[in-house]
Amino acid sequence: MSAIRFYTDEHVDFAVVSGLRRRSVEILTCQEAGLRTKSDAEHFEFFITSGYVLYTHDGGCVGRAAEISHSGLSHTSVVYCHHAKYWIGEQIRLLKELVERVSAEEMVDRIVYL
Repeated sequence: MSAIRFYTDEHVDFAVVSGLRRRSVEILTCQEAGLRTKSDAEHFEFFITSGYVLYTHDGGCVGRAAEISHSGLSHTSVVYCHHAKYWIGEQIRLLKELVERVSAEEMVDRIVYL
């Protein structure tokens, strides 16, 4: 079983990315992927075909993931956290715990709320 690899859109603070990397969690930002100004559809196409799990503060991505699932297609998963719900350190801790508890294969077609 493989470990979850995260992909973030521009809504996620880089401090979360840095904190996860210091804890040996693989994470790629949309800026690093060259997709910063792209549409949600382009982000979804990229992270799904690349096998990443999207971590976002954008509630619209939750709806898009649900639409994909309801249409009978598959996606690698979305983890959503309202931007004001947890401090950066809490986001890092919760995401690290998720990586330790759940494999990438178990995450397929899931929507997880922090």
